[in-house]
Amino acid sequence: MRALLLTAGLLPYAWLGLTDTVYHARRRRVAWPEALAHAAIFVSLLTVVPQAYLGRRGLVVAGLLLFLAARCVDEYVFHRQLPVEESRLHARTHLAFLGFLATVMGTEGWE
Repeated sequence: MRALLLTAGLLPYAWLGLTDTVYHARRRRVAWPEALAHAAIFVSLLTVVPQAYLGRRGLVVAGLLLFLAARCVDEYVFHRQLPVEESRLHARTHLAFLGFLATVMGTEGWE
C-alpha cells in the first residue's frame, strides 16, 4: 500500500519535471552551467526516490541535502527574470515535490 501511495505522490512531480524538460528543449535552451545544476538535481533524485521507497530515512535526507543545494543554485543563480510561464511551471514543480515529501513522511513506518 505504501508503494502505491508513494507512486501516487510522485506522479505529479514526475509529470511536471518532464514538462519542464520539454520546455527547456523547445523554448529556452540552458547553458552548460545551468545544465550542470539540473544534472545535480537529477542525481539527487536518483538517491531520494529509491531510498524513500526503501524507507531509508538517512539516505533520503542525504539526497535531499544535495537536492536543496542544487535547487538553490538553480533558482537563485539561473532563474532570475524568467518568463512568467516558466516561473509558474517551476512553482508548481516545487509544490509537487513538497507533496511527494509529505507522502514520504506521512507513510513512514507503513509496511
